[in-house]
Amino acid sequence: LEDVPESRYTLVEQDDTIQLGGETLRVLFVPGHAPGHIAFYTADSGILLSGDTLLLGTIGRTDFWYGDYDQLLAAIKAQYMPLPDEPIV
Repeated sequence: LEDVPESRYTLVEQDDTIQLGGETLRVLFVPGHAPGHIAFYTADSGILLSGDTLLLGTIGRTDFWYGDYDQLLAAIKAQYMPLPDEPIV
């Protein structure tokens, strides 16, 4: 991303919304795997774009110098558990 001009970036915060292809994506702050990690959820389709915070049968890695296992677990509980049952991940 070094060649992308800063003017092309959009800063987002928890619960901001982004329009993408007719869907409204809600920003979820999910640190722990990486600082500042975010995910997106669309209630219309029930889709959760979790990045590397959720993997098949486990959660994202936290063994990096910047990872924090307890922070990731707390973020998953705070952000994903309140979502309607069985989002598509």
